[in-house]
Formats: sequence, C-alpha cells, structure tokens
Amino acid sequence: MTTPLFRALVPLLLAALLATDAAAQSASASLSDTRIRVGETVTYTVTLAGGRGDRVGPPLATGALELVSRQPVLDAMTSFNGQVERRVAWIYRATRPGTGRVA
Repeated sequence: MTTPLFRALVPLLLAALLATDAAAQSASASLSDTRIRVGETVTYTVTLAGGRGDRVGPPLATGALELVSRQPVLDAMTSFNGQVERRVAWIYRATRPGTGRVA
C-alpha cells in the first residue's frame, strides 16, 4: 500500500529558496514521485532559468520527510544561445507514514 506523501504539496517555488540570486528570471520545481512508501526516496528538482542561481540550498523537509544529504545529487548548468539554465536536485526520504512537505 502506498502512503500519500506528496500531493502537489510543494508551492513550486519558495521565496527562501529563490532569494539566492536576483538574476534568476524564472524558476520551477518538480518531484520524481507524489507517493512513496516509508523508507523510499523522492527527488526534488529546482530549475532556474535566466540566471546562475548561486547559493541555492536544499529546501527544509517537514512532516514525514527528511533530507538525505545537504549536497545536491544534481547541480548542472547549461547555456544555449545566451540563455542560462541551472538544475539542482536533492533527495528526501519518507521516515514514517503520513504527509511530508518540502518548504
């Protein structure tokens, strides 16, 4: 049985996360899954377009989730025709049944 852990609970961007770089013009966030079981993990990916997004740190986890590592599992920057995009991702683990948030 799958525990409902993530149900569109992430307001895709949080001011604390994106207050890191005034040059970022747009941002989005996504989850690798919206339901996981206790002990399973989910990847939270932030994409910043139009700026480098320096000093981006992991969002806080609340409820039934915990951050696995403060170091991102993905930190990639691409540039195409002068447009810069940065993708950063972290892994969170379900520690108990219930709802968790990344905030």
